[in-house]
Amino acid sequence: MAPESIPLTAFVTQDGHYEFLRMPFGLTNGPAVFQRMLNMALGQLRFTKVLVYLDDVLIPAHSIQESLSVLKEVLEIFKQNGLTPRLSKCFFLSTEIEYLGHIVSNYCP
Repeated sequence: MAPESIPLTAFVTQDGHYEFLRMPFGLTNGPAVFQRMLNMALGQLRFTKVLVYLDDVLIPAHSIQESLSVLKEVLEIFKQNGLTPRLSKCFFLSTEIEYLGHIVSNYCP
């Protein structure tokens, strides 16, 4: 969230004054803002080395070395932008995954 937007999320309770430092769940524009932020952060990697849809980042690669190289780039970009992937939701070096409701694999008939 941009620093100048933080005061716009302020609310007061009997326990004090609070402001969100990150986009809270439930805001209508949250997914769109997150998608735009990922698009901007991953920039030139999009469509050449990674595919992004909301919080799904897919790294298609022809080899383990290529996959690890791109993964290193993506994780560095995440670190620079204050993003922390939830490891329990990550799949690394998979040959088959479900992505956007489709099974994607390295099998080509």
